[in-house]
Parts: sequence; structure tokens; C-alpha cells
Amino acid sequence: MRRSPYIILMFLIPIILSWMACNSEDPVSTSDDYEITRFILESLDGKELFTNNLFPTDPFLINDGSMLLYKIDSSSRVIDIKRSTSGENFYGYDNIAVATGNVVDVFYGYACKLDDNDTVAKYPMTYNISRSAYFAKLYDDSYSYRGWRFWGFSSAEMQPPGIFSSQDGISFSTSPPETLSVIPRWKYFEKNQIIALSAGDSITFVCDTPAVIFSLKSNGGVGTYATSLQSGKYKTGFRIPSSNLFYKLIAVDMPSELSVETTFIDIDSAVIEVDTSLAKSSIPVIPYKTAF
Repeated sequence: MRRSPYIILMFLIPIILSWMACNSEDPVSTSDDYEITRFILESLDGKELFTNNLFPTDPFLINDGSMLLYKIDSSSRVIDIKRSTSGENFYGYDNIAVATGNVVDVFYGYACKLDDNDTVAKYPMTYNISRSAYFAKLYDDSYSYRGWRFWGFSSAEMQPPGIFSSQDGISFSTSPPETLSVIPRWKYFEKNQIIALSAGDSITFVCDTPAVIFSLKSNGGVGTYATSLQSGKYKTGFRIPSSNLFYKLIAVDMPSELSVETTFIDIDSAVIEVDTSLAKSSIPVIPYKTAF
């Protein structure tokens, strides 16, 4: 007995509709805050500029001559989006919306003081890194990310600022070079003006206070470069790695010392509990591009 074409069609319609729903390319209705957050978390630029691959896995020298090792166990992230309530005029654009995406990462773990590669002290550690992305709404909602475009990047500032100089004659500061003259007054590295450096180029870093540079290596790990006092300034150097990443980051770990906070808690007359920990924040993170 042959099935009626009508019966077969009625049987297939629900399956076809279900398949179309699962494979639809139609855009999903979203909010501005959601799309800005999605850029930070999912776009190539966002993943590179807001990566958590910032810490070395090897010990490094600090200012008192001892070795320190950071062991990161976990982290948390908060993204706070703030958008302008009215249009702004800047860089030739009139009456456009601007927004800030503040990204705060808190890393938890231990700071281990080493002697001949043996741990002689271990302190609970929290390490706070704040970075911001600035956006301008250059297009309407029908475009990707609802028309929002990444404009600039910033993080904590170093005072006084440190200076990087390349063998190729390029110099740049830990402080962002741009300041937006309207409200909000962003101080930032503009996307199109972030310094481009050649792979293999030698970089010298000079500052007024002891610090350790954390910078990406060619193998994907993070290298450490401790400053030393030379002619009244603290200096160190490193090379720009080869990598398929477009944006790379330099973090300035400071102060370059093991400065722990100790709290004495009197439990009773016979026992005293000691709580000792290391907390770091206001860490400058400087972006650069690699030119091959």
C-alpha cells in the first residue's frame, strides 16, 4: 500500500520547521550592554586585550635579592558597562553614543618565597588587575555588535611613568597618550595608534622605582624581567616574541618587593592567630601590536 503524498508532507513539516529553527541565521534581539560585553569576551581583539595569560609560571627576582613565585589557583571577573546618556562630539564624529567597559579581574593563589628553589614561605595572595575598553557607536543596530566599535584601551597608571625604548628607535610610555576632552574624559591608548613593534626587536624599560616586567614569550608563556639600579634609574630589557597574536600585553608588577600584611588575632590569652597575606592592585597593563 502506497502512502499518500499529503500524509508524508504532514509528517515532514514539523521536522523541517525544527531543523530551520536550529539552523537559523537570523540575528537574536540583544541589548547594547550585552553586545559590548560580547565584544570583550568573544572578539579576537577582546580576547587578546583582556586575556588572563598575564602571569609567569617560573620564579623571578625581586628587589631584596630573593626569588618569588606566583601560583594562581582561581580568578573572578566583573564587567561593568557604562554608556553615555547623550551624544558626544569627538574625532570628527557628531552626536554619537560612547561607552566604557570596565573589566576587573581578581586572581587568587599564593606568593611563594624561594631559597635555592625550595619554598621557605608561602603567603595567600589576591592580585587585582583592572582594564577598560572604550567604545563609540559608529553604526546603527543592524550592524555587528549593534554598531558599537572598539575605540581604545587603558589600565592602571604608573606614577611616575616608565618608558619603553626599542632598538628600532620607537619609544612609548606606560601612561596612555590620549585624553578625550569631553565627558567622560578617557585617558587611553587609541586602537589605531597602539605601538607596533617588530618581532625580535630589543626593548629597554626605564623607571624610577623597582619593578618586574611580565611579557609574553614566543612559546606562549610569560617571561619575567626584573629591573636593576643603573645610574640612578631602574632598568631591564627583553625581546619582542614571534606570535600569531595581533595584540600583546606588557604588565608592570610593582612594587618589586614582598610586602605582606600581617594581622594578629587574639583568640584567648594563650593562643594568637597570625594572618599574613599579599595583596596587589593598580598594575599597569600596556598593549602593543606585532609587526612582521
